[in-house]
Amino acid sequence: MRNRIRRLFVLLSAACLLLLSACTSAGGSGYSVVTSDLSTGGDGAGGNGAVFPLAAGEIVVALSPSRAVGVTEEELSALEALLIASAASRDIVISGITWRTAVPEKELKEQLADGTIDAVLLPEERYRQTEENLFPVALSTANGIRIDPADSATWNKGKGHAGQADNAAVTAHTLILAGPSETGRALAEKVLDGQPLTAEELEEADWCVLAEDSVFGYVMADEWLNENYGLRVELLPELTRADSYLQAFQLLAEEKADIIAVPCDLRMEFAQRWESSQYYEDMARDGSVYEETTVIGVTKGRRFDAVAVSKKGVFGTAAEREPEALRDALLQVLQDLAGSEEGRALMERAGHSGYVLPETE
Repeated sequence: MRNRIRRLFVLLSAACLLLLSACTSAGGSGYSVVTSDLSTGGDGAGGNGAVFPLAAGEIVVALSPSRAVGVTEEELSALEALLIASAASRDIVISGITWRTAVPEKELKEQLADGTIDAVLLPEERYRQTEENLFPVALSTANGIRIDPADSATWNKGKGHAGQADNAAVTAHTLILAGPSETGRALAEKVLDGQPLTAEELEEADWCVLAEDSVFGYVMADEWLNENYGLRVELLPELTRADSYLQAFQLLAEEKADIIAVPCDLRMEFAQRWESSQYYEDMARDGSVYEETTVIGVTKGRRFDAVAVSKKGVFGTAAEREPEALRDALLQVLQDLAGSEEGRALMERAGHSGYVLPETE
C-alpha cells in the first residue's frame, strides 16, 4: 500500500510539474496561456520579498486517483529529488511529501478548510466543489479539436479533423455517437435531416458507456441526457459498461451497441483500427469511422485537471500576501521538472499537453 501511495507521488509531481509546457495559444475564457519563462530577480526566488524564503517543511498533497498510473521506483526517486532541489533553488524548502488519494469529497473540503492538506491535483469539476478554500495555480490542457462543439453538422462531414487539431485545448466535450447498427442508422438519419430525437427513441437504443467515475465516458453523457431529455444513464433499459474506449468502439463496430459516449474527437485515434483487420482487436469495417458513425449529440465543455494550493496550508500566507510571487516561484519549480525526461514521460501518461494559468488582476 505504501508503495502504491508513493508511486502516486509521481503523477502529481508530473501533473503539477507539467505546468509550463503549454506555449501555444489556447482559447477559453478567464485563462491565459503561459508563453514565456519566468525570470528571477535579485532578492531570491525572483525577488519575492517578505514571504520568502518559505520553510514549507513536510507538505501534504491530495490527488485524484484517476491519474494514478504505474511508475517505477527509479522514476519516483528521480522526480522527488528534482522537485525538492528545484523548490530549494526558489527559496521553498520542502522536507518531504505525504500523498493522499481517493479522499472523500466531504473530508477533502474539511481538510482544505483547516489546512491539513496543502496542495491538490483534481479533476476540474471536483476542484469547483472545493475552490473557496483553494488558491489556483493552473489548469491542464490536452489535445483537442478546434470545432464549434454546438455545430453537429460540422462533426458529420464524413472526414477526419487532423487539420483542426489543438494541442492546448482547455476544455473537452463528449460526443454522443450513433453507430452502423439499424437503430444507430435510424437515429443518425433523423439528426442529419435536422429532426430532433425523442426520449423514447434514445431509451430504445442500446447504449454503451464507461464506468460511473469516467467524466467523458459516463458523467457528461448522463448530464446531456438529463438536461435535454429528462433521462439518466443508470435508468436506460439497454445499457452496457465498457472497460475502455477501445471496447466501446468495438461494440459499436460489431453493432452490439447503437450509441456510445466518447471524448471528442476520439474517432481520430481509432480511425485506422476501425477499418483494419491486421490485428485481433481491429474492427474490420468496410467504411471509415467518420462515414459509419454520426454525432447525434455534443455535451457542454468540461475543463481538465486543476492544480491548486490550500489557502490554509503551508502556502496560505504566501498566497494571501504575495500571490503572484508564490505562483511564479511554484511555476519555476514546475518548469524545471517539466524539462526533465521523467516529467515528459509522465506528462504523456497523464494525457496533459500543457497548462494554462488563471488570469490575475
